[in-house]
Amino acid sequence: MTTPAGNTQGRGRNDNQSADNGRSGRGPGARHEFLRGLRLKQPLILLLAAALTVPCLLGLQWLFTSGTYAHVPEEHILRRPGDDYMHISWWVARLKIEPPTRPLVCVFGGSSARESIVSGPSLAARVTADGGPEMIGLDFGSFNQSMAATLAVIDDLPANGGCMVIGVNPSRFSVSSKVNGRQSEGRKIIVQSDSLEQVIDDLGGPQRTTFGILPGIASYIASYIQQQRASLLRLRLPSTPYRLHRYTVAGRQPVARKQATVERWLTVRAPDFRRHFEYNLDLLDAAVALAVQRGFTVILMEQPWNRDIIGDRYAWAQDMYRTGCREIAAAYPSVRYVDLNPRLDLIDADFYDLFHLVGEAPRRWEEALAAEVAAVLKASSAAAGPPAAPALACTETTD
Repeated sequence: MTTPAGNTQGRGRNDNQSADNGRSGRGPGARHEFLRGLRLKQPLILLLAAALTVPCLLGLQWLFTSGTYAHVPEEHILRRPGDDYMHISWWVARLKIEPPTRPLVCVFGGSSARESIVSGPSLAARVTADGGPEMIGLDFGSFNQSMAATLAVIDDLPANGGCMVIGVNPSRFSVSSKVNGRQSEGRKIIVQSDSLEQVIDDLGGPQRTTFGILPGIASYIASYIQQQRASLLRLRLPSTPYRLHRYTVAGRQPVARKQATVERWLTVRAPDFRRHFEYNLDLLDAAVALAVQRGFTVILMEQPWNRDIIGDRYAWAQDMYRTGCREIAAAYPSVRYVDLNPRLDLIDADFYDLFHLVGEAPRRWEEALAAEVAAVLKASSAAAGPPAAPALACTETTD
């Protein structure tokens, strides 16, 4: 029995066409074979791919959790001059590979806390001048910092008896449990915290820790490539110095805009505050407990706020979290709640907007904060008493 001629011709044309395409490497046949190879699901191939991928991912995560990547200077790590999150991440990593010989004084909070002092080293120098110990000062304030991020960083710092200054204001209690939960996978600040995972689990909040902090690392790498694309395309190593302060006297917002911001917060953010207040207060309580457990003293610092513009329109929210902060502070002898606003008599001209200090105001705030840090460290040292005398060595003798 012979095969129909039409089918023979059809097969002949396809075979010849495939041969031609195979020789040229340009036709659909070559592309088809390549794509078919990618779709192969042979168990050995999949196992080999997994065997190669898993160690690479674990190694990448180790570079960050161990702090090893901080051997690279900070300016080559930052994505932009105002990269608060990687600035904090890099310093936490740096302290792992180069443990500090002096106690730390760290300022946490939102951008209002970041802008409230001249700098970390300047704060540390003032603490020493006020009778406190020589310290290493770090301004860890960052844009929209969550309570979860504050807790995670405290958990990752070397425990050396320093002081953690945790800024509070209405915005810090308006962050959702979902956003707080993202910190458990290294989003925003790339640190890994077992304590944070436990606290979120205890509070019944959402978190995603199946892949550790790899999602945060991947997000950072992708955004680094995007934001440093121009330098990378020129095969140049990006160099971006960190810029701590971003607000100026010349750029101060007009009064009308500041007043509009107050109304916008009451309309847009106040519902978030009511909805998420208790959850964030619980996270703050856990952060303070962790800091005390790790040997730090703690100052819960009311962040600067523009009383001239805000007046008493935030009073209901301020009363809620201030009551909570005072209750937390009362539970520990080494914790204080401090509001520097009334004693400094700040006016509208001291603010860029509602919360960010400009001009000479950060210097005045830093001076007042340094005095509080020195005082709480002295009180904590006095409560601990003098160090115990070393026991005399005894030599056991036998008859």
